[in-house]
Amino acid sequence: MANGILVLIIFSTILLPLQIYIGTNGFKDQLVKILGDFFMKHFYRFFYILITLAIYVFLLWYYATKLPEPTPIFSFWIFDREQMSGSIPYLVIDTIWFIAAFLILEALWEMELLEFLGLKQLFYFFNRKKKETTFVRNRLREQEYVPKGLYLRHRQPLFFYVVMFILLSRVISINTFLFLLIFVTYYHFSSKKQEERLIEDYGDSYKKYYATVRKYWPMFKRYITNDKPKK
Repeated sequence: MANGILVLIIFSTILLPLQIYIGTNGFKDQLVKILGDFFMKHFYRFFYILITLAIYVFLLWYYATKLPEPTPIFSFWIFDREQMSGSIPYLVIDTIWFIAAFLILEALWEMELLEFLGLKQLFYFFNRKKKETTFVRNRLREQEYVPKGLYLRHRQPLFFYVVMFILLSRVISINTFLFLLIFVTYYHFSSKKQEERLIEDYGDSYKKYYATVRKYWPMFKRYITNDKPKK
């Protein structure tokens, strides 16, 4: 077991920082010099997502197939499912778990999913008669950063709800703890680089958002009042 965990940590230490680096503005600027604005405008995002998915799939495959059977170290469930099925704790925890799963999907959707995956940029490439509105690399975007939905309540909702989803699983094993440790470490550094890039791209617009909205812990009042960050 120790060997499998060590290999997973080594792979994660190499591949995840690589994935973070290819998303930085410094790397993009180097690609502009080598491949030009045309590649960046139409193809960069799609290839970035392909590389990211390849890294994620490989690590998840290794996690699922190469580590030994998970050994439970903690469980919410003292009794079996049938005994717990009618209990209030079971219903409350499972309800929150399903809400977290839904909010993970919502956070992904609110990223402007087609553009985030690079599909919108590819669409403009194959339909170049249409007016193009996607970002051309010029370091500072002309439009302001406009958050919506969950991103009005916290800057990194995806992280918060993934962690909640994992922690409310019925059984927390050593494997789960390892996955959570890698995920939290990776996401901390990845989100830091992401926000540095957004500050460079959006300037004061993102700085104001950064200063008024928490990073991880949600601002629950805004779920009720629907208040927006002050400009």
